[in-house]
Amino acid sequence: DEQVKTMISITPSEVDESHFLFFVTKDGLVKRTGLPEFENIRQSGKLALTLREGDELVDVKLTNGKSEILLAAANGKAIRFDENDVRPMGRSASGVKGMNVDDSHIIGVTTNTEGQNILIITEKGYGKMSPLEEYRLSKRGGKGVKTVNITEKNGELVSIKAVEGNEDLMIITNEGIIIRLPMEQVKSAGRATQGVRLIKVGEGASVSSITVVDKESEEEMTEE
Repeated sequence: DEQVKTMISITPSEVDESHFLFFVTKDGLVKRTGLPEFENIRQSGKLALTLREGDELVDVKLTNGKSEILLAAANGKAIRFDENDVRPMGRSASGVKGMNVDDSHIIGVTTNTEGQNILIITEKGYGKMSPLEEYRLSKRGGKGVKTVNITEKNGELVSIKAVEGNEDLMIITNEGIIIRLPMEQVKSAGRATQGVRLIKVGEGASVSSITVVDKESEEEMTEE
């Protein structure tokens, strides 16, 4: 019942005391561990996090000791805090509370080093971008602020990513449908709005994954 959750590419120069792996679980626990702890990993793997019963890993981010963390829950709320609110811990630790999910669950994590606009996507294909500054910097452990107005029309929040706003967005549904669109087509709107439809999903279907990629040039599109 185990599956891969994320893959991170690092360079040898990043394996030092100033870089960390930042772990986030479904129940809102977070943990920060220095990269040198993972310098030598045998083929069978190495324990990176002790999970509490019923909890599971959602994602892991590479941070630089100065990063700001944004966690988002399915209930449409998000919290932004400094990574230094979480003290460095050993590999066997289970972490501390990053967000009070309030009977919901964490769906994603992003950092300010990835972009200055926050992109959110809901399960029924609605999305929007909001400036990072709209999310006030607070302390870890809170319930967060509303990042999208959840309604029956747009569904629960399924993804959050920090972007620059000049990339392309790929959206994939659980039925295997994928679309690619320029980020300029994603409306910029305030936190408390529901967003606009980016992809039409059939009854019973939902958005399962999104990926932000470099913008496709006209020449590349012509070649296809």
